Amino acid sequence: MKFEEAEEYRKPIEDKLRKRPKEIHEENEGKEASTSYTSASKSQTQKGPYRYILSLSGGGIRGVLEAYALSHIEKTLAAKILDYFTDPDAPAPTVRLGECFDLIVGTSTGGIISLAMRVLDPSTNRPLYDMETILEIYKDNGNKIFSATNVLKKKIRQALYHIYNPKAFESVLTDYFKEATLKDVMSPVLITAYDANKNKPYFLKSPEAKDDSSKNFYLKDVARATSAATTYFPPANIKSMDGTKYCFVDGGQASVNDPTFEAYKYAKDSLYKKSHFHIIFLGTGIVSQRKSLASAAQWGGLLMGAPAVINMLLASSGEAAEDNVRSMICERNNDTFTRLNFEIDHQALDEMDNATPENLDKLLNYAAKTIEEEKDGSLKIILDRLEEYYAQREYYVFHKLVKEVRNQLQNGNQKVNLSNAYLQKLAMPYVCERAIWEISHALSTLPLSMLTYLDLSGNKLIAKDRSLIYLKNLHSLTYLLLNDTDLTIDGLERLKEANLSLDILQARNNPALEQFIIGDNKVANMSTFFVFFDWSDEIWKSISRRAIAKAIKY
Repeated sequence: MKFEEAEEYRKPIEDKLRKRPKEIHEENEGKEASTSYTSASKSQTQKGPYRYILSLSGGGIRGVLEAYALSHIEKTLAAKILDYFTDPDAPAPTVRLGECFDLIVGTSTGGIISLAMRVLDPSTNRPLYDMETILEIYKDNGNKIFSATNVLKKKIRQALYHIYNPKAFESVLTDYFKEATLKDVMSPVLITAYDANKNKPYFLKSPEAKDDSSKNFYLKDVARATSAATTYFPPANIKSMDGTKYCFVDGGQASVNDPTFEAYKYAKDSLYKKSHFHIIFLGTGIVSQRKSLASAAQWGGLLMGAPAVINMLLASSGEAAEDNVRSMICERNNDTFTRLNFEIDHQALDEMDNATPENLDKLLNYAAKTIEEEKDGSLKIILDRLEEYYAQREYYVFHKLVKEVRNQLQNGNQKVNLSNAYLQKLAMPYVCERAIWEISHALSTLPLSMLTYLDLSGNKLIAKDRSLIYLKNLHSLTYLLLNDTDLTIDGLERLKEANLSLDILQARNNPALEQFIIGDNKVANMSTFFVFFDWSDEIWKSISRRAIAKAIKY
């Protein structure tokens, strides 16, 4: 089986990726980004960093193809990061592919995936879902959204009104997006829809939603709007956060089933005017030989030919978008475009709503086959691009936190504030197990006197796993704040394993550490006061489950 080749303009980056991150940084210092494709255009080289754009097309249940490929990419990147660091005790890197892109744009099913990649987890200040979880949306809920029914009945309903009641679909969207709104996503998304009242395309943009409540919507409503495919679902009648009413239908019917052109234009003209772009596009399936419109029409017009007609219109809009993107790239130096699509059969292409287990398995097999076929082609190019993203960040998933720590330690400063309240103001991820390991790893080569004071207050994730053990490389640390972290006795035992030389441990507002009796009736109240420890004395050595006689409640 032949698969569509990716359109790619690039300079090989393999040699660069083999180098250590420090070497890459030194090479790039003060230089313009390297050119991956040089056109014949006379336009001047754009200055600024590379930005990553992900574009996802529509296609109903065939979105499982995109989700499968993205899940494979995410897992592969996590494995590369884990292999890069040779510490066998390092916690697994919690890669979120949604963090790798400066702009994600999607239409219909691609719009749902785009939003799911960006929805914020308030407990981590990172994207809530990994790609495997997003893939499960299709596996677990496809049959709920596209409930099976008699084929002839479906055709009649499709011709007269719409096939499906949207309640089940809306329930699934509510389960995944809850009450999150468009302005809540941490990084830009653009979702396409068609305004049925004004008869024109409408682009829902998260940066605009942050400043204008008339452009801010619940994510579940945005997902419903972009995927309200005519003849499948009724229009989405929704309200913005200021109460403005809208009637939307599927963005694919606005000639933007492939939203790459709109994404590229928005990025270069509005969001990142002085940047280069790596554009990655994923489709939802193609066939080697397309049916003719006449062939579809002879089966009874709209009644029997609607799926084929819709798919031909969507395919045509995708081809036009790709031509426009290619034309724009030719006018600018240095930008790149990589396309990955999946060859499927005519039946799978036409049945956008076939969510039976048999069809899902077939689509997943098509996706797996494409992944194998393209492992040295377009898939490798995509992985190389994204590995370059991490190489520029020293392969740290929490590079923002590492960079923040380094910045705070400049000019002889020895104090670092990574409290939850501080990180929230900066829209940074909260500290967790992997983050502590990466920070400790990054600082392990610095002078021991660099860090003496560390505030981790409010980071509740660090009390739930082995996080505190990974402080062991911070040998110069003498003052540690763990206020309001839900710290427990188990957490103290793990902190003890770090074998630090602390003078002061501050652990206020941790209910599990209310007054308790240690050893020979010595009372430590770690919920209210500073705790001063000589970590070599008998009191600290005695802190263990066996040493606690009883807990005293207020």
